[in-house]
Amino acid sequence: MNTVADAYMQQQIGRISFTGRLTNDKGEYLGGCTITEKGTSNAVQSKSDGTFSINVAGASSVLQITYVGYESRDFVVGNTTGSTITLTPSSSSLDQVVVVGYASQKKATVTGAISTVKGSDLVKAPVPNLTAAVVGRVPGLLSVQRSGQPGNDETTLRIRGIGTLDNGNAGPLVLVDGVERPFSRIDPNEVESISVLKDAASTAVYGIRGANGVILVTTLKGKEGPAKINYTGNYALQVPTRLPKFLNGYDFSRLQLEAQLNDNPTATPMFTADELEKFKDGSDPLFYPSIDWLDFMMHKTAQQQQHNVDISGGTSIAKYFVSLGYLDQQGLWKQFVKDYNNNDLYKRLNFRSNLDLDISKSTKAFIQIGGFSANRSSPGGSPFLDILAAATNGTPGMWDGKVITLARANGRNALGTFFDGFDRFSNNVLNLNVGLRQKFDFILKGLSGRVMGA
Repeated sequence: MNTVADAYMQQQIGRISFTGRLTNDKGEYLGGCTITEKGTSNAVQSKSDGTFSINVAGASSVLQITYVGYESRDFVVGNTTGSTITLTPSSSSLDQVVVVGYASQKKATVTGAISTVKGSDLVKAPVPNLTAAVVGRVPGLLSVQRSGQPGNDETTLRIRGIGTLDNGNAGPLVLVDGVERPFSRIDPNEVESISVLKDAASTAVYGIRGANGVILVTTLKGKEGPAKINYTGNYALQVPTRLPKFLNGYDFSRLQLEAQLNDNPTATPMFTADELEKFKDGSDPLFYPSIDWLDFMMHKTAQQQQHNVDISGGTSIAKYFVSLGYLDQQGLWKQFVKDYNNNDLYKRLNFRSNLDLDISKSTKAFIQIGGFSANRSSPGGSPFLDILAAATNGTPGMWDGKVITLARANGRNALGTFFDGFDRFSNNVLNLNVGLRQKFDFILKGLSGRVMGA
């Protein structure tokens, strides 16, 4: 009988493997590009160093390569591999306005190494942390995410590696609407664009503070016209990327016995043949258990939902943008305690209000209010570490509503962490920017100044 695996193997017969590397016209590696075998659904993404590997039908196959901000390209596989493929910036994106230091200019006139991500691209990724939404969209931006725990998933960003000797402060300078602030908890629906300044020419205005690169976050502003209401929402299921595999109770006990006898052949065996059989056939699950701790303590998926409502508009004198966002992220742990929820939980409410006033043709004022209120709870202990330390033959976990730990488990029951209480964290942030922009064309055409308090 043919299986799915058999069909897959038949499909792969005669296919060839093609590897390559993607760069832009400046030689920078392009990670996150989509490479599709034309006419099929066979597709892969390039890694952070621009490399990719894909199995195709043959040398005549055509690869279609796409990336945000670049012209799509078709590439014939041929008989070569290991090729470096160069993508060129999209001509339609050269007229975009890019934030550069304390000003902005057209992308076509920018000579420094600057990459820009539009807010409309950021909301395509249903991630709770804005730093994760930028990853893979900017060449030269490296990231490390050490945890996926809800509310504790900060991403470490590095622009072209480490530019200073101070390893404790090797992160880029981050400015949100011109003020140095973290941006990981900002709702992507509030963002107009994110510009990443990577070389000395583009970061020179910031001096030594820009040695590790600069990230400029610009939030949305209102535009003249009738009020527009916009709603954005998504629902996602989170799954672990990879989980370890554990031996069952029988194999674990058998290897324990083997290790004991190898160490001391004259010792009294810790398990008899009959006891090993009970582990194997499951006839006595209370005293001879075989527990899969990951399956016992964790759900297969965790829910996440995001919602945002914003309203914008204005007149020739006053323009406004108001946004309200909500995030609810659940963890993977099952609930074992009735009095409280021992799961990882994270809820965040984002809000922003940007008001621009045209006092005169040469004088403009702005008031920007933004922030968030977040609540996070997590188990008091370390469930993953307890699972790694717990034996699969030491306890059935719970029996008849009671937590059971057998003598052979040496007091280790992975469920114990859930009965040590839980931690709750609250984080409330309110930011206020008030400023004035003044043109001094009567002194020198194009001369302007800005004063701001935050």
